Amino acid sequence: MLLACYDRLIRLLCSEQKIKGLPLFYSKEIVAVTILASALTGCEPSARDSTAPDVEGGIGAQTANSLATLSYASNTVTHHDAAGRVKVDVSSAWSEDGLLVIRGIFTPDDAGYHLYSSALAKTGVGGIGRPTLIEVSDVALIQEIGPLVSSEKAVDHHDDVLDMTFPIYPDGPVTVYLPLRLNSAPKTPTQIPVKITYMSCSKANCNVPIEGDVAEITVPAPEGAALER
Repeated sequence: MLLACYDRLIRLLCSEQKIKGLPLFYSKEIVAVTILASALTGCEPSARDSTAPDVEGGIGAQTANSLATLSYASNTVTHHDAAGRVKVDVSSAWSEDGLLVIRGIFTPDDAGYHLYSSALAKTGVGGIGRPTLIEVSDVALIQEIGPLVSSEKAVDHHDDVLDMTFPIYPDGPVTVYLPLRLNSAPKTPTQIPVKITYMSCSKANCNVPIEGDVAEITVPAPEGAALER
């Protein structure tokens, strides 16, 4: 188990390049302590890891292809931070089995920039790097939350400067889907706040990370089969 945890740690202990204006360093002591903690507590897979096997017939059985075909509401909310330099279009749709799916389309402003995998540690490594996330702010509304599903497969990128490998999405936009099961289906359009996290990097630079910025989307009442669930 220790070797498995070490392998996972090496994938996380990384960054693209220096964030503009921020120092980049890694401590051998931090690495040693983290490996020891992983060995003592176990090395469980991240709940946000979209590469985990799907559970047949459950909320985790969703795929990017199936979620992309849903009819998403036209009242898309756009989030854009000038420092983060990524446009995020957030909308929602209902599936026939009563799941609410929140979709976030993350599009870097500049060519040659990529986003980090949703499976990256939430605080990055040494404060550097952020996963690509859509989260629900008010979990009291939720009965069940499925794993994030990404339109792009994360690839292992080796950083020659750090001599480390970590998961990133290919350059350009990536769509992230978050399937949810609410405690009860709304009878009228309902506002739901969601949190947005991301960080975009090129081979030379990284933009400022955006962590938990809130965007409020209006979820339409479900129709047909979804309403009956």
